Amino acid sequence: TYLMQLNMHDLTPEQSKQTAKFLHTISDFERLGDHAVNISRVAQEFMKNHDFSDAAKYELHVLESALKELLDLTINSFVDEDLVNAAKVEPLRELIGIYATI
Repeated sequence: TYLMQLNMHDLTPEQSKQTAKFLHTISDFERLGDHAVNISRVAQEFMKNHDFSDAAKYELHVLESALKELLDLTINSFVDEDLVNAAKVEPLRELIGIYATI
């Protein structure tokens, strides 16, 4: 709401650009949070009725570590406005997607 109100005032082009970036980012992080909640609920229900093998537990651990790294990289790239590390986000996301489907 605050950013929307800011957008109604006379802003410099740079301020407008930053405000737009923050609005998009808030939406992306909110969607990410919604996905995390949904995944957590499904996982809790699944674990009530199933037991994982040691190999499956290891694979889930690897996937969890990769997702944490991806999230840290994403947040840090945004906060630091680091385009070099931001460019690493999509390839890592693709690699995780490939690993998750194997």
